[in-house]
Amino acid sequence: MSLKNNTLGLFVILLVAEGVGIAWEGLWWQEIIDAYSIFGDPPQLLYHTSILIMLLIALRESQKPHQKIWGIISILLILLLINIPLTYYVNSIFGVPSRYGLIIYWGAPYIFTSIFSIGICIFLLKIIKQKSYNKWNPLLQYAIYASILMHLLIRLRPFRPTSTVHDVIGFWGPGVIIAAFIFVLLFAKKTIDSKYSATKTTFVTLSLYSLIGLLGIWTFSIAKISAEIWQNMLLGGFTHPPTVLSSLSLIVCALIIDMKTFSARIKVLIASVVQAGLLYGAANFFIAPVASYGKLEFLTAVISAAIGGLMAYQLFILSTKKV
Repeated sequence: MSLKNNTLGLFVILLVAEGVGIAWEGLWWQEIIDAYSIFGDPPQLLYHTSILIMLLIALRESQKPHQKIWGIISILLILLLINIPLTYYVNSIFGVPSRYGLIIYWGAPYIFTSIFSIGICIFLLKIIKQKSYNKWNPLLQYAIYASILMHLLIRLRPFRPTSTVHDVIGFWGPGVIIAAFIFVLLFAKKTIDSKYSATKTTFVTLSLYSLIGLLGIWTFSIAKISAEIWQNMLLGGFTHPPTVLSSLSLIVCALIIDMKTFSARIKVLIASVVQAGLLYGAANFFIAPVASYGKLEFLTAVISAAIGGLMAYQLFILSTKKV
């Protein structure tokens, strides 16, 4: 492979920056600032700049012999650029997306953004797979899988039963979220040549979310919102579990998947149940009384997580038969 490691590393960093820009815009900026600008917002500048630099790199590499994958990546990046004015057009029609709940998560331009970005991630993983092994490969793979998880978890936020956006399918929602999470972790465990790859991928993902959280705090500061409000949001004072609890449940889930005991199917089932049990078993102690739930809802969340985890495992088995 003619691509130098430092160039591939720069591309992955830019890919992560693109995902951070999207998350910052959707999770914080539009909720707090209550405005959308195609060029002027810091999250948009981060997102657009990352895409443009990635496109220049991809176009350069696609000109080299036997680099068809980079040509495909270039096309996906061009589609991301075309999607930018489409996103702005949708926002100009509906207003600030945060006021319309699902539009910012499942509106066509936002879905296309995640599809194209995840596609780039998949082709990057193929490039790394073709390269001879070096010590930086696992780190790049962790970052790429973390980017995939970041896009998926953002789009699946409305499935959180305690979501402030929409209560799409109630406490059956955790099954959808854990299915996506475990599906990606299973691929990370299979393709990354490193111990505890699922756990390390989770740590990288949570580190990116921590960065996004810091950017959110900065957004609060420039919006001049009181410290009490953002403190309540970060600690789970509204209708969602605290970030620390959510992170802990995902880490425990990943650790179980990385265990060497039990069969893969049993590990997935245990990981799914433990993650939902830990998160929704303890969340009731932290969220606001208006969003509290009973034992039936808790049991529904655990059952849905078990079903979702097993479905993710089955889909993973079917997918890897062709890989």
